[in-house]
Amino acid sequence: MAEIGIVISSIILLNYLLLSILVVAGIRRQREPSQINESNLPFVSILIAARNEERNLPPLFSSLEQLDYPVNLFEIIFIDDESTDRTRTIANAQKQKMQNLEVISPQVKYPNLNGKANALHNAMQIARGDIICITDADCILPQSWIRGFLNHYERDTAMVGGVTIITNESANGRLFYRLQSQDWLYILSTGSAAAEWGFPLSIIGNNMSFRRDDYFAVGGFEKAGFSVVEDYTLMRQFQECGKIIKLCADKKIIVSSAPARTLNSFLTQRKRWILGGRDISRKAKFIVILGFVGKILPAILLISGSHFTALISACLILLIDTTLIRYFSSRLDLNSLQNKAWVYPFFSICYSLLLIPMVLFHKTVVWKGRVYKL
Repeated sequence: MAEIGIVISSIILLNYLLLSILVVAGIRRQREPSQINESNLPFVSILIAARNEERNLPPLFSSLEQLDYPVNLFEIIFIDDESTDRTRTIANAQKQKMQNLEVISPQVKYPNLNGKANALHNAMQIARGDIICITDADCILPQSWIRGFLNHYERDTAMVGGVTIITNESANGRLFYRLQSQDWLYILSTGSAAAEWGFPLSIIGNNMSFRRDDYFAVGGFEKAGFSVVEDYTLMRQFQECGKIIKLCADKKIIVSSAPARTLNSFLTQRKRWILGGRDISRKAKFIVILGFVGKILPAILLISGSHFTALISACLILLIDTTLIRYFSSRLDLNSLQNKAWVYPFFSICYSLLLIPMVLFHKTVVWKGRVYKL
């Protein structure tokens, strides 16, 4: 039995290594985007759905004011999704400073949509942009955000996403926040490589864009239906309709997001992603399952009594994942995330184990104060 365990472990680790090599190759394969034609800039709509985000709005609006895109060529539609704090008041006050900002509430409740997807689909009915950019109220945008997205749109490109990390102040302040940032970087860089190879795994809803015409052509959120991961569901809708999707490891479109404040909120977010993305493609399932099994393999071997094999597998996972984090952060000029990169593999192993009972036995998700049973 011990020999069989060693063989199976070796196969898993070999595939984990090969997958990691393909991820790096996919990132390296991405070309520098061409620059947009300054004489023919499109009109852009930025959509932001917010629910009880009063503490996060000042840095968001500050970053919106600093975008390096002509103010007459983009609009901001801020959707207050039934907030009970000062979110609406703060947003309305900001309208005095930003003439291209419109603050609305959802006018229609689509029966098959949840809060955020319903809010965004309402905004899409009035959005005028040829390109739609979406972010969240707890995010900070780079100055080059709009131009960075536009650079990646070729003739057939329908959707473009970017990488999100945790805000620098948070990531530099606490190890837990830095580990979250490294986790975002690891997941999204892997997704970026998969998209480059032709099978996108997902896209992140706080840093995504798409063509307005393509949105309505595929049916948008309304046709995609209910989901607690509306970004992934919309991406799948585009994918199933044969649209070209890019998830770009491009430093010009890196968005910073507020961290999960507690371990429980972090695990709840990851559980929502897992439960909401159960209908992923077979290729995507293979990648996700291989990554998950690879991370928990040392624990499985340790429990089964194969202590030496567990040690070897843990060392290999540590080496592979640390190398990936260092490569991704170097590629995107996020050098601060190389600090304590060796801790990240232990973090990912531990939270992967904690997620198992949460996903198997507790399928209720609380999101933005709303309860969803999956």
